[in-house]
Amino acid sequence: MTGSISSSTVHDGAIAVYLNSVSGVNLKNNLLYHNTGNALQLNGSAATLSSNHSYSNTGEGLFATNSPNVAIASNAFYSNANPGIYLTSTNADTLTGNMIFVNLSTGVTLLNGSSGHTISANRHLSE
Repeated sequence: MTGSISSSTVHDGAIAVYLNSVSGVNLKNNLLYHNTGNALQLNGSAATLSSNHSYSNTGEGLFATNSPNVAIASNAFYSNANPGIYLTSTNADTLTGNMIFVNLSTGVTLLNGSSGHTISANRHLSE
């Protein structure tokens, strides 16, 4: 499956965007806020995430599991109740030029054998 979600606003729901076992999806210029779960959730999916704003969610700004080769660039993840970016069992993802700030937990969490990531030029602010 390929496709895109762009210039959309998703708020006050459960999970704003959930991708399950897909590839070639581009998410760009979206506002994802006040959701009761994760703003973006990827399960076994490869996607490109750019210029999105994920904030004030009770879950993670981005939660990805078993999702290799995800490109995460120029996004803002802030004021989420959990980590801004949470990657578990993922490989070869790229995080570049993201703003990650004032999340109630960590800015970026890597767990369960996550490896081979490229992480550069991100800004993490605690306040």
